[in-house]
Amino acid sequence: MEQIGWMHFLGRAICHQIPERSFIINGVQMPVCIRDTGIYLGIFSSIIILFLMKKHKANMIPNRFVSLSLLLFMFPMAFDGITSYLDWRETNNFLRLTTGIPFGAVLPMFVVPLLNIKKNQKESEQINPTFRDYFIAIIVASLLALFFYTSLIHGVILSVFLLSIIILWFTLIIMLVFKLTRWDTFSRVRILASGGISMIVLVTLSFLFQ
Repeated sequence: MEQIGWMHFLGRAICHQIPERSFIINGVQMPVCIRDTGIYLGIFSSIIILFLMKKHKANMIPNRFVSLSLLLFMFPMAFDGITSYLDWRETNNFLRLTTGIPFGAVLPMFVVPLLNIKKNQKESEQINPTFRDYFIAIIVASLLALFFYTSLIHGVILSVFLLSIIILWFTLIIMLVFKLTRWDTFSRVRILASGGISMIVLVTLSFLFQ
C-alpha cells in the first residue's frame, strides 16, 4: 500500500486516515477516510447542482421548513458516527460512505447564500433548493463514489480530486469568516487570501496531528 506523501500529509489535518476505513485504489490509500470521502463528494456535487440550477447567487438561507428538512438528512451520519464511536453498535464502510454523502450535500445549501450577503443589500433572494436539487446532488455524489469503489480511475488522480475539493471547501469557509468580519474588499483579493489561509490552516493542523 502506498501513501502519497504530501497528499497524506494534508489529509491528516482533518482525518484519522485509518487504512481499514479508507479507500485503497490501485495500491494507493486515499488521503481521507471513506466517511470524509462521502462528505466531500456530497459538498462538491451540491455546489455543482446549485450552479447548474442557477441558485448559487441567492443571499438567504432556505426557509424554515426546507432548512429543518435538510438538517434531518444530516441525522443518519451523526447517528452512525456517534453510536459506533460509543460502541453501541457496529458500522461499516458502506454506511460511512452512504451517510456521509447526504450530510455533505446539505452544507453548501447554507454556506453558499451566506457568502452572497452584501453590505447594505436592498434585494434578497432565498435559495430554497427543491428536494429534487438535493437528491440530484446525492445521485451525482454516488456516481462519483463508484469511481472509488470500482477503481476505474487511478488512485493518485482520485486523491488529487479529493484534496482539491477539501481545499475548495476550506477556502469557502475562510471566505465566510471574512464576510462575518465585514471584510468586503475586492473579491479576487479575498479569494486569493482565503485560498492561501486555507492552505496554511491545513498545513498547521497536519503538523499538530503528527
